[in-house]
Amino acid sequence: MGKDIALQFKREFSSNYKAYREACNNKQIGIGNWRKPSEYEYIEKGLEDHIRVIQEYKIKSIATGM
Repeated sequence: MGKDIALQFKREFSSNYKAYREACNNKQIGIGNWRKPSEYEYIEKGLEDHIRVIQEYKIKSIATGM
């Protein structure tokens, strides 16, 4: 997560941010550094993983924010 997105996420969802940061510190999230800008490769890998999870759990619908 890029630094600007991480800051916005921290402000809006503080409890989720704490869980995210803990996961980063515990090496449960492996791409990039949350304090540095995102790279397209990271986003692409994240979307590929979303597809895998959607297929694995047979998810039928997804809601996104605007």
